[in-house]
Amino acid sequence: MKLRNLLLFVILFYSGITFSQTIGKIFTKAYADSAYGNVVESVAINVSNLKSMISTTQDVVMFRIMNKQLIILSDNRKVLTSTPVNISATDVFKVCNKSVLLQLLNYGDGNQVYFEGRAKVSTITYGMHTLENLGFCPPLCH
Repeated sequence: MKLRNLLLFVILFYSGITFSQTIGKIFTKAYADSAYGNVVESVAINVSNLKSMISTTQDVVMFRIMNKQLIILSDNRKVLTSTPVNISATDVFKVCNKSVLLQLLNYGDGNQVYFEGRAKVSTITYGMHTLENLGFCPPLCH
């Protein structure tokens, strides 16, 4: 009985930590290029369209480039992009906090935000700043 209660406490404790952490960190584009390597694939989206799209999500934004098409999800893996797409519960998306993405959008200027695939990581670049240190969904899904 004590072991079960302890296990339940540990699960709840770590679940709370996982979802309360800030997911994503902003770097200069120059640092990201140096640390994470060259961009292998990139899909651009208009910054106004992105802001409008993510206004409907509460906590997180998820994304993935599939077949050269950008797919953006909100909390609970709700599809935000207008192109019809079928996703399964096992499809892995990159995750960041909405607040961190909005912070990136406040740093930059220009009309386009670039969702990028690099050799080992995915990044989001706007102007001279790049967002990385992203999580994965699953398991960090809301």
